[in-house]
Amino acid sequence: MTAGVYKLTEIPEHSGKEVEPPDSSERSSEKSVSLELTSMVTRDSLSVLGLTYIVKRWEGSWWKGCCMRPRMVKSVLTNVSMHVSSGQLTALLGNSGSGKTSLLNVIANRASGQIVGGVYLNNTLMTEKVFQHEAGYVMQDDRLIANLTVRETLTFTASLKFAKAATEVITERVNRVIGDIGLRHVADNKVGGLLDRGISGGERRRVSIAAQLLQDPKLLLLDEPTTGLDSCTANDLVANLAELAKKRGKIIMMTIHQPRSEIFKLVDQVAILSQGELVYGGPSVQMVPYFTDLGYPCPKYSNPLDDYIDLASIDRRDNAVEEESTQRVGVLKAAFVHSTIFRQTLSNIHQDTRILQTIETFQQNAAGFIQDPPGFYFTFQALVWRMTVNLKRDRSALAVRLFQLGLFALFMWLFIFRLSNNQESIQDRIGLFFQSGQVSAYVGLVNGVSIFPPIRDLYDREARDGLYTFLVFILAYFVQILPFHFVSSAVFSSIVYWAIGLYPDAKRFGIYYSVVMMMHYIGEMLGVIFMGIFKSTSVATSVTGLVLAISGLIASGFLVSLQNMLQIFQDFSWANVFKYSSEIFMANEFHQLEFSCDEGSGMFNCAIIHLHYFRTIIPPGVPCLIQVGDDYLNIAFPDAVDNLSVNFAVMAGFVGALFITTLVVYKIRGVRNLH
Repeated sequence: MTAGVYKLTEIPEHSGKEVEPPDSSERSSEKSVSLELTSMVTRDSLSVLGLTYIVKRWEGSWWKGCCMRPRMVKSVLTNVSMHVSSGQLTALLGNSGSGKTSLLNVIANRASGQIVGGVYLNNTLMTEKVFQHEAGYVMQDDRLIANLTVRETLTFTASLKFAKAATEVITERVNRVIGDIGLRHVADNKVGGLLDRGISGGERRRVSIAAQLLQDPKLLLLDEPTTGLDSCTANDLVANLAELAKKRGKIIMMTIHQPRSEIFKLVDQVAILSQGELVYGGPSVQMVPYFTDLGYPCPKYSNPLDDYIDLASIDRRDNAVEEESTQRVGVLKAAFVHSTIFRQTLSNIHQDTRILQTIETFQQNAAGFIQDPPGFYFTFQALVWRMTVNLKRDRSALAVRLFQLGLFALFMWLFIFRLSNNQESIQDRIGLFFQSGQVSAYVGLVNGVSIFPPIRDLYDREARDGLYTFLVFILAYFVQILPFHFVSSAVFSSIVYWAIGLYPDAKRFGIYYSVVMMMHYIGEMLGVIFMGIFKSTSVATSVTGLVLAISGLIASGFLVSLQNMLQIFQDFSWANVFKYSSEIFMANEFHQLEFSCDEGSGMFNCAIIHLHYFRTIIPPGVPCLIQVGDDYLNIAFPDAVDNLSVNFAVMAGFVGALFITTLVVYKIRGVRNLH
């Protein structure tokens, strides 16, 4: 690799030799999903021309708002030009904030700021689609499904990348990549997670790399691949990458924060960044002589990479030292622009005349890279299968999802035990139905919080690779959780309804079960929505729990009758699902239910209920006014019986509205660029 600073507008016109675009037969063959196991003989190249990356952000405390905070404009990368060839391993070095990861993000079309300049892979402008189909990006954190094996993980990814390929061909590709990356000995082991240990950290990193190698990319980017690994594992991984670059003829670029001396012997090219500019970019064997000629020899027995990273860093211990180091770095940047290595960079860029084609030709060639994506149903089916297998193999998570709601039902039964039909049981039923709505929704939230975040993060990673859209992902998630909601709601409803002794009717049990199931489902949907609004899962959980609690208190009508609330709360209740679920619960139980009027404490409780809900006092000697449940419904929940079907339809509408809200929230959120 050679690198330097060069403006795109300063590239001289090429010799005028016409570069012919590939003919139709070549484009047709490129469009097909090629799974040949032999590497291309042609030499690939990556050209970065006059790249400048500018970001804008607000400074100061967030609570001051945009009007009271200054907006800072920062140049993360400045006029960076590089030319990288296949078959070589390139290390991007520099201290924290030097622009290493930002450079990878710009190359991968994952940067959100203002970009000047261009990136080209062979004769093609590097668009998002071209990168997705001709390159791979292994980010710093591994996002893997814990309960799948290594082979299953790679097979699933390959099936999405090559949906039209035969199973045998996909299996052959997976086996080859497993061998190339050194995973044969753990191919059938579970990946594992934080609680359930599986393969080692180094092996997890290799799985992430293998997933990007499945499509045999020309370019492979890796962000801090050795972070978190011990020295021996890190050295083995870099050696594996160096061998892969030479054996398969790939362009491999990786960032390294703290390189060991052994790694220096493995890399072919080195680029050192400081404050977004290159202070060196060229063959690793020329790095020490280059800096020695500048008056900075590498001390004997020291690590050249560490030594020259320190040389290119700004020391901010005090003002004098900072000024001195800033001047030194400025001299290094200027010296590199006038170096022989930089002139060789320009020569290589000029020789690669393919990059000077017209935009129209770029677009024609880019079309040849784009593979037909897998169909909606195929992707949907594959995602449901992966989510189901992952949950099925996690016994604790599966048990929680199936029986956590039932456990709440057992505690409710132990607390209430058995309902009677006296006046005291009216208040017991009211409390029972309040808990039925709140508990089912809250447990749905808890289930979603424990399962959805890692799946969401994996979606962000795979969506960046162009494997599928959010629509098919979230539809697969909501469909996949449905059977578990059916089972857990059935367990809860059976215990509460029959053991506690609600109205003994099968049809009414079905109505109660349906409402519990919908509230359980809505609780999880709300959690998913708030996990799209807030980056922090804990914040999303707290806010969702608060919303459920407030909604249940205001709109259910159990604490205070809706007719006795302020008008603003009455209006709010119309847009709250708890209003409709509460009316269904109450109408389903109280309609035609007869109550006895016992003497003693029963009469006292009857009087209290009348005072609270009806704002009337029972005169002495007058029998209880609530002898049939409809008497209570007419005052506290009027028209609840007549609106039973309408309330069901409204609750179903809430499910549809929350699904649409989920799509809108995550559309605004976008695909996050994870580390």
